[in-house]
Amino acid sequence: MSAEPRHLFRRFIAASLDVFLVFLVVFTVTAPFVTAFGSGHFRFGSGAFDTKHCEPIAAIPAKTHDLLGGMPGQVNYCRVRVFGVDNGLWAIKVLRNSRGDTILAETRRMPVDDNGVQIWPGQPDVPLVPAVMVILSATALARAGGRTPGKALNGLRVVGLTGPADALRREGIRWMPGLVLSFLHGAADHYGTILGRPLFMTPVLGTYLNIGIIAFLVWYYLVPFFTGDRRARWDRIVDTHVERA
Repeated sequence: MSAEPRHLFRRFIAASLDVFLVFLVVFTVTAPFVTAFGSGHFRFGSGAFDTKHCEPIAAIPAKTHDLLGGMPGQVNYCRVRVFGVDNGLWAIKVLRNSRGDTILAETRRMPVDDNGVQIWPGQPDVPLVPAVMVILSATALARAGGRTPGKALNGLRVVGLTGPADALRREGIRWMPGLVLSFLHGAADHYGTILGRPLFMTPVLGTYLNIGIIAFLVWYYLVPFFTGDRRARWDRIVDTHVERA
């Protein structure tokens, strides 16, 4: 068997295309709720496809400042739109370079009202994207000969599936970290309000949590491609493999 990772680049592109398509499905379904009920009740939580109009904040409410965490940075108020749909006002903390003219990273974002006070709108896309990903990917694999749209476009297919149950199990294992982390993200924010600041932004605990999550994702998703038979973790568990179509 080849010593190289098994179609790693093609699989990454295929997965990215599938995630984008699923986001479009979730966006299409949830956009009417965001539009009908207003950004105070529902918002898109993912920042992947945002367009922003931002202004620096000279003074912000003390509670908002505390919830944004103790890390240094500039806080902006940003009016956000997702594919043209108004996604409300957000307080976003950013790190800039030493000259102050380039944003290096966005360290924290939080939905706020027009007074800069944190609000808790539903963000249905955050848990829905990985959940819908599992269902649609499993359905496509079972009905299209082991191909999702992304895999079909990249000339790949999954071999060894014995039926829909196998496909669902494979995709559930594959996207489980996304499901768990989406719920933990919401829980950390809510409990952070009670504790005084978001758990993931506390100076010590937040650092270790973020490092631990990154290390886990590298171990879960990347390490199997460079060890053993170079199959993905979910392929090993379900006893499938990906090949060129």
